[in-house]
Amino acid sequence: MIKVRQQYNKNTIISILKLLHIDYDENRIHKNWMVIRCPLHPDKVMGNAGINLHSGVIYCFSCKQSVSLYKLYMSRTSSSDIDDIKKIFNFQEVTFTNEESFSDKVKKIKNYFTEDFIYVDLKPNDYFYTRQRGFSETFCKKFNIVHCISEPYIDYFLVPIIDSKKNIHTFEARKLKQRETIIKYYSHIDFNLLNQSPEEFFKNERIKNEYKVKDNCIIDKNGNKIYSIALQYLLRTKVLYPPNSNIPSTIWNIDNLDYNKELWISEGLGTVPKLYENITENCSALLGSNVPKEKIEYLKKFKKIIVISDHDKASLAMIRLLNTQIDSVYVSLCELDDTDDNFIKQLQESKIVRASEYLLKNYKNFLKN
Repeated sequence: MIKVRQQYNKNTIISILKLLHIDYDENRIHKNWMVIRCPLHPDKVMGNAGINLHSGVIYCFSCKQSVSLYKLYMSRTSSSDIDDIKKIFNFQEVTFTNEESFSDKVKKIKNYFTEDFIYVDLKPNDYFYTRQRGFSETFCKKFNIVHCISEPYIDYFLVPIIDSKKNIHTFEARKLKQRETIIKYYSHIDFNLLNQSPEEFFKNERIKNEYKVKDNCIIDKNGNKIYSIALQYLLRTKVLYPPNSNIPSTIWNIDNLDYNKELWISEGLGTVPKLYENITENCSALLGSNVPKEKIEYLKKFKKIIVISDHDKASLAMIRLLNTQIDSVYVSLCELDDTDDNFIKQLQESKIVRASEYLLKNYKNFLKN
């Protein structure tokens, strides 16, 4: 049992509302009450309910129900970790029934994360994206990968990118809950009956052509504001980087790589966990298909470079560039996507050829694309 004294502020309230997918209008605040869509009944009208920005109490004038934001959070999540709850709610006072003090439990935020952000441990088995790409708890803990629960990267997971030689201490933010949010947004659709995944359905809907995000608000083609936290999340970019991060000049995990061994490398970080845990720990990601001179100089030092190709225009252009600059570039002929259950098996069995041979074989496709 925990005793708490809450010290809320507007930003904390908004972060928790977003975690719970409760729509709000921060432009409509009266006497410290902010307008929200009632989370206690199926409410189609924005404005029947409000939340007190001091106490965190939600009250609905339509269904006449009320609840504290803390109780609502605890009833709708599986979180029981004191550290996580402390970070999320910004509690100022916490007491424990056991002998363990809070100071013993608090985790230190690494210096490559901005101090203003709030994080909890990433539980990779809880999310489709991280399960599908082979992120394990061991891998996440080893590389300090965390789940961000505050703006501007709410419900993104942050992967540290460190290059001691160039004094780079930054991170990549990847969207964590894409599938889960699509299913919530299209709650009226039974995806089990469709012959396409939620992601394919969302892509085919071309919903990004219908809306744009401006000043943190969703605007439709007619200039009307749309209030939907789920839609706002879906409209955001899949991968984000902090400003001035100097990402283009380095590759992931450079400090721990062995130049005397062959390097397995992918374009994006999504492929890395399966490579690291099944092929070799001497693997990395280019963090994009753009390969400037600084990255080329790093890659030239390795005994052999084996590229995992995405078999698209950007990947072919990247391999072509590497082949003109580096002698020892090879490409795996594995054709499966890294999300496929048989990806590792085929990768282990696939032939590895020189980049020049791969490009010659795919030259027509390269010109076509």
